[in-house]
Amino acid sequence: MDQQQTPVLKFAINWGVILGMVMIAMSLLFYFLGIHDNKRLGLLSFGVYVVVMYFAQKSYRDQNAGIQISYGRALWVGFASGLFATILILFYNFIFFEFMAPDLMTKMIEEAQLKVIEMDLPGDVEAKALENQLKFMTPGWIAIFGAFGSIFQSFIAALLGAIIAKGITPAETDLSTDIDNES
Repeated sequence: MDQQQTPVLKFAINWGVILGMVMIAMSLLFYFLGIHDNKRLGLLSFGVYVVVMYFAQKSYRDQNAGIQISYGRALWVGFASGLFATILILFYNFIFFEFMAPDLMTKMIEEAQLKVIEMDLPGDVEAKALENQLKFMTPGWIAIFGAFGSIFQSFIAALLGAIIAKGITPAETDLSTDIDNES
């Protein structure tokens, strides 16, 4: 039985859009509820990321019934989906910090400056640190740094999701029940 597997990139684009939209919706929800700075929400977001990633990988596995999906293939499906989600999230972050919540950017800059001041550095070092922070605390840089974080998160989530999603394919399940019935 020589079946063709579904192309990963086309599949990953669809799931990347779903994953990106879920993460953007969560971000907006947290922002409008005023809980966006809660550190524990990062764990919740990552958990949701892993769950959506798992469903993408499982969906790919199920769509290719009769073909054994390897761990590497499941990992690639998840990571590619995460890359497309990252592209959406990158644009969202830029738009969010530039147009929707520039006040949040100002607040982040003030908090970062307070942390530098609390370090009690010598005057010239403190001034240089503050100057460097202002260079990188722009919507563009925040979006770029966020993209690197999202890519790393995608890889970790794809690793976890692939462990679970590889599992037993529906074809193997049918085969095992046929063997049990013959006994």
